[in-house]
Amino acid sequence: MHYILEPEVAGSLGQNTIIEDSLHPPVVLNCTTALMVGQGDDLLESFPCYIVTDKLRKLIAKMGKAAGIKVAATTTGKLKYASAHDLRRAFGLRWSKLIMPAELKELMRHREISTTMQFYVGEDAKATIKRLRQVVANTLANIPLNQASGNIASQSQVVTGE
Repeated sequence: MHYILEPEVAGSLGQNTIIEDSLHPPVVLNCTTALMVGQGDDLLESFPCYIVTDKLRKLIAKMGKAAGIKVAATTTGKLKYASAHDLRRAFGLRWSKLIMPAELKELMRHREISTTMQFYVGEDAKATIKRLRQVVANTLANIPLNQASGNIASQSQVVTGE
């Protein structure tokens, strides 16, 4: 079953909202909203901010548990199931393999590149090593045998002193 979430426009950004708008999308440093009375939706938008109600947050966590999506276990053995924030992390991790860190920083709306680097770049060392080994093996498989063995003299003319 698939769902499409289309947020309701919540109203306007509040007076204490701080936005760095020299970037697009803008980076939100602090968000307050002036909600219109009578809003009953669980997902609200006042660009560039999204607001999720506690009800929707709990529903997403309940769906993660029902689907059996385990993301961690505590030292006592209690399991943590996927939550709304885990969806964000999965988004960042998937894109981290496809785009440059500066682009990911923008997508994740991190204020500092160091945050992006800390949480998303270089986190999958085993996969990187595996991919590197595949590239090396493929490269070596495509080099003619006399080059791979270091036999350069067979390909070039030997110059003598005569």
